[in-house]
Amino acid sequence: MHTEHEVTDPTKNYDTTELPMKGVLQGLGALALMAILTPVICYYFVMHPLDAPLGKIQFSGRPDQSQIPQAKLPAAPNPILQNNITATSDIRNLRLKESRKMTEGFDNPDTKERTLPVSEALDLEAAANGG
Repeated sequence: MHTEHEVTDPTKNYDTTELPMKGVLQGLGALALMAILTPVICYYFVMHPLDAPLGKIQFSGRPDQSQIPQAKLPAAPNPILQNNITATSDIRNLRLKESRKMTEGFDNPDTKERTLPVSEALDLEAAANGG
């Protein structure tokens, strides 16, 4: 270690002297103290007021399932989520059903209704109005 400080060269735009070792060691000591005290302070001011004792905190392995809140699903039958495959086939089936209604018509046995295809209904309406 140098006993004399180097003379700063005025042609350079920065200081060429070394850092004092005492200041560097004090900074590292403060950093180590902060790293040790931070978890203790966080536990005392955050976890302790939330009633989370240290014994129930697991740092490895599978978490305790009794402490995990379960998702609240509606009563059975639960809703079935749709994936992309079933969504595509459902849309295709819906379009086929719509096109069948438009071109073939359909019967509803519950209400005893019969519908006509759109093109046939337009032809009947035009004939009835003298078109």
